[in-house]
Amino acid sequence: MYFDDTLPALLGTPGTIAQSAGVSFSANCAPGNLPGGSPIGFSSNYCADSNSPVQPMGVNPGEWLRLTYTLQGTATLDQVLAAMTDGSYRVGVHVQGFATGGSESALAAPRSVPEPATCLLFGTGLITLGRLGRRRRA
Repeated sequence: MYFDDTLPALLGTPGTIAQSAGVSFSANCAPGNLPGGSPIGFSSNYCADSNSPVQPMGVNPGEWLRLTYTLQGTATLDQVLAAMTDGSYRVGVHVQGFATGGSESALAAPRSVPEPATCLLFGTGLITLGRLGRRRRA
């Protein structure tokens, strides 16, 4: 897990690393930056990595890892999510141990949740289309 945080006023470094049995992570990584992250300007200022041997000490099916942050000052979760959306706070994941022996890196992004009005408008459109379809068959 790699963190590119340009907002030190919102978050400090994770306070605790908690993990299920079979998972062994600690602060700092090798390599120190997200593999493949340089071309997109990803610059890690904190990371947590699985301890040796990487496979099977990483997070496998049925296991979990939790990195807990403490918000700084008057920072809010909404501000952190906004920072993830605008790219000033990014989380990278380096997945290792594929059957082919390879690995992949990816950026995690928050999912946008549709507003209630958008859901209502979409639902009304579906109902209208359904009624028009019935009328044409009759």
